[in-house]
Amino acid sequence: MGVEPGTGTSVATDETIEAYPNLSDWEQINSSTAAMIAELDQAIKQEEPIVVSIFAPHWIFSRYDLTMLEDPKETMGEPENIETMAREGLEEDEPEAYQILDNFQWEIDDMQSVMLEIENGAEPEEAAQNWISENPEKVEHWTE
Repeated sequence: MGVEPGTGTSVATDETIEAYPNLSDWEQINSSTAAMIAELDQAIKQEEPIVVSIFAPHWIFSRYDLTMLEDPKETMGEPENIETMAREGLEEDEPEAYQILDNFQWEIDDMQSVMLEIENGAEPEEAAQNWISENPEKVEHWTE
């Protein structure tokens, strides 16, 4: 199951199917992200196999026990990073803020748990505050 036709994810999925001989009998079925998630939910409830095109981080990984398929040819893209950037002079002007930004680090599971809470109806600020309350040791490291 794929997402909206023409998106980068659906184009990469088609290229992936073509790149791997063991997938030659596979076909991507495109619709919408919401429809793909509904199909995934139904397949899981019925204990049926399904493959979906989804990126990480995404809240879906916190809701379901999913396995990311290997892609040694990196047809779905290379691993990426999220980087923290600050303006020049911030370290001198606001050393405490700079320290937090410099120490800030969280794992994909952390991001996805906050994303899931927002998906489930929480306001972003509430979801962030809940995560902070549940992870004091990580937050303490940011402010050391």
